[in-house]
Parts: sequence; structure tokens; C-alpha cells
Amino acid sequence: MAGNPGNAVHAVTTGGIAGSHPEPFPDDVMLAPTLVDEQNTLRAPLLPIACMRVDDVRFDFDSSFPLPAIAEEMANLKALRELHKFTDPDTAEILFPPFSIFGHADPVGDDEYNKLLSGRRATAVFALITHDVSMWNYLFTHAFGGDNWRKNSISVMRAKLPDFADASDNPVESTRKAMFDAYMTALCPFTLTPDDFLARGKDPKKGGKGDFQGCSEFNPKVLFSQEEEIEFAKPENKAQRDGENAPNRRVMVFLFRPGSRVDPLKWPCPRAKEKTQGCRDRFFFKGDERRKRHLPGERRNYDDTQDTFSCRFYDRLSNNTPCERNIQVALLTLRIQDGDDKIFANLPYTLRILGTGADDSQDEVIEGVTNAEGILQQPIPVSATSGQIALFQPGIKKDDSTKPLWSVTFKIAEPLPANTIAGAQARLNNLGMFASEKVDPDQKDVIGRLPLPDPAKPDGPTDQLKRALQRFQTLFKPHGDQEPAEGNMDDETKAELEKQHGS
Repeated sequence: MAGNPGNAVHAVTTGGIAGSHPEPFPDDVMLAPTLVDEQNTLRAPLLPIACMRVDDVRFDFDSSFPLPAIAEEMANLKALRELHKFTDPDTAEILFPPFSIFGHADPVGDDEYNKLLSGRRATAVFALITHDVSMWNYLFTHAFGGDNWRKNSISVMRAKLPDFADASDNPVESTRKAMFDAYMTALCPFTLTPDDFLARGKDPKKGGKGDFQGCSEFNPKVLFSQEEEIEFAKPENKAQRDGENAPNRRVMVFLFRPGSRVDPLKWPCPRAKEKTQGCRDRFFFKGDERRKRHLPGERRNYDDTQDTFSCRFYDRLSNNTPCERNIQVALLTLRIQDGDDKIFANLPYTLRILGTGADDSQDEVIEGVTNAEGILQQPIPVSATSGQIALFQPGIKKDDSTKPLWSVTFKIAEPLPANTIAGAQARLNNLGMFASEKVDPDQKDVIGRLPLPDPAKPDGPTDQLKRALQRFQTLFKPHGDQEPAEGNMDDETKAELEKQHGS
């Protein structure tokens, strides 16, 4: 599909991550000679193209009520959906990727209980996206174990919604639904219908089969060592156990190729309100062992071994997703301007991040638009070693033949300490305090580094660095208004430099 952003982490928040999956490798198929009335049939596999993860921090413990901060993930989900839309070249129809939601619990407690709790979280997110107040009202009026919305949902909504600040602790149904409606609007910047989900809301039993489901504790990301499992079983260690188990409690939203759909009667996952047998029917051989094996002295992490999930169906959907792998990311921030300091504002760009995998097929490609100040800001894997940026005219269709307005290749390196000459140079350059328009030929392929100090004066700044320091001191005034800008790397200047740029 043209314009697929490829493998990329697009947004990271304190409560989740949104990203695109890498393009799948072509499948090998067997073809046989055919007669006049025979044909070979190929069927494209059902694979996600993107994902969004909502972490446990967006819910209270043992609760399915979404907390206000989930608005960050909903905004990212809207952007991800827009990023993966597709315009049919024949009909000009815009097609969006359909969703399917999976809830997960941690490996503590009863499988059946966790199946229903994880399903209630998936139901709550589905209702939030579709703005279905009746589904939330059902969750409110039908408490399940510790998941009792009467405990805190009203107080949380009152604090978020000024118009309902005076609502009672137990409002009548009409008021409660009005609060749900306003709260959903505040948290989710878009409203979809069941037809925007993978099974198109066609479950004949109205249970959301194919559109949202709970996976109980069958697909843990982290499994404790034998020693930890014994210690965490002690009542006094419950709080620590619950904290360490947080990565296992999550809600995943998968986005599939535009136009994809499934028959809910053929969908393997049981409904959110159903028991676990449908899940067990899709287990790997010795699937229970995969999720329950605790090794002596060693935690098992899905990132490392990819053998902790019991469900082979879910594993196939998720084993190549950036949302199920704990990818360490850093925020790349670049101000892009020309030689005359004119900023490249509000321009579409493609950012290719290199060095994140064993070969070019694993490079991450991200599309975006610079802001009004010409700044590009994207989370990238900390393993990245270099990148390529290309800027384009607004409103034009980008493909392999489109010539960019401007492009550059850069390297990514660990910054040197801020109290060194080279470290100060790099930070000043990143802040736009360019010492010279000329760059040392030996350093021309490194963005963010000025010419190195004069070898004959290794402990002293160059003239270029002094001029950069003067610009910095004039703009940020580390000595106050009374002190002249002298271009010296004194302690006050170092402290202000670290404050403005970070250490």
C-alpha cells in the first residue's frame, strides 16, 4: 500500500505507545498447474499494520474505568489512524484501518476472573472510542469483583467536568449518562462507530466478537524468577508485586489494513463476557507452561525470548509490533533552517531512522510536519545510529520520484559531558548558537558539533566557541542584565547551558 510509514514508534507517553509495524516479508506460496476451469487462490494474511498500547497507569488497580490522562493515548490513536488511511485510486474513496482491541491482565489470581476483568477494560476503551454511554452505564451498574465504578468514577468525572462539579455521589441514570457523554467527549477527540472495527459490529449476539476481547493473563510480557515468585507471594510484598507486574496489565489496539474485515462467527477469540475455553483452544502446545514457567535466578521477558505468550493467535498478531516490545526511546528534537537562518516552518517531512535493526528492512520511516518554529520532534529508538530527513512542499503527494525541497543525512552520537569543550560546543550548536558557518571537513557529516578545539590549546575554547558563548550569554543572560557577555565557560554559563539544553 502506497505511503505505508513502515516500522516506527510515533508517540510515547507516560501511559502508552503508538507505532507502525514493519512491512511483512513476502509469503512463499505453492502454485500448481491448472486446467481451464481451475484456479489457484491466494489470500492475504490478516496482520496488523499499526498499534497503540494503553498501559495500566490509565486505570486504577483492579478497575476498568479510564482515567482522564488516557486522553493522551486517544489523541495519538487519532493521529495513527489518519497516518494509515488510504485513498482508493479507482474510486477516490478514503479508507481507514479498522481496529480490534485486546485487554490483558497480570499472572496473579484466577484465570476466569482475569478474563472478565481484561474484557471489561477492552469494553471500556471500545465504548470510549465509539462514544457508547450505554456500555459504560452497564459497567457502572454491574460491578465485578474489585471493578466497581461506583467507588470512584463519579468523583473523577466531577473533577474533570466543571458543569457537573455539584453532581451527587449517586446521580440518577440520566445525569450519570450525561456525565459519561461529557467525559467521553473530553477524553477522546474523535468518535467512531462499530463499523470502523474489524468485525464491523456484526456479532449476532451483540458481544463485540472480533472488535474487542479480553485475553485474561494468558499473554504476559514479564514472568518473575522462581525466587521472586516465592517472595512476591507473601502478603507483605503485594504492593511491590503489583508494581512489578504492571507491564502485563495493558490494553492493545491493533490497526489492520484498510478494507480488512472478519466474520465474527469465525473469529477465534471468545467474547469479552465469555469464559476462557475459547482462548485455550488457541494455545500453543504446552501453552500453560509458556506462561507459568519461572526460571531460577532469571526473569523471563517477552522482549528477549518471545516465548511467554500462551495464545498462538495473539502471538502471531503481536510478535512484530513495537507496542509489545519494550523499546527504549529518546526524543529527537531538531530545528531546521537554511543558511540565512530562515526556518522551514509547517513543512511535511520524512524521517528515516537508521541502525535500529540488522538490515535496512528494519529501518524506521516516520512522516510528519515541522511546527511553526521549524522544529521536528519525534521519539526514536536509543539504538539508532544515523538518520535522513527530507522536506517537501505542502500538499504534494510524496513517492519515490518526488524531489524534496531539502534533505540531509546525519549521525546520532552520545553527547559528551556538558563541562567539556566539545560537549559545550555540541549543546550550543543544538540551541542554534552557531559559532561559524564553516564546519571542519573532518566533522562535516556530524550534525550538532562545531570544529574541535585547537590541538595546540586543548584546554581553551576556540574563537568560534567564544562567539557562540557570547550569543548564548546575550540571549539567556546567565550573569543577569548587568554582566557583559564575555564568552567564558564559567560555572554560571555551564549551569545555564545545562538548564536550557539538558545535561
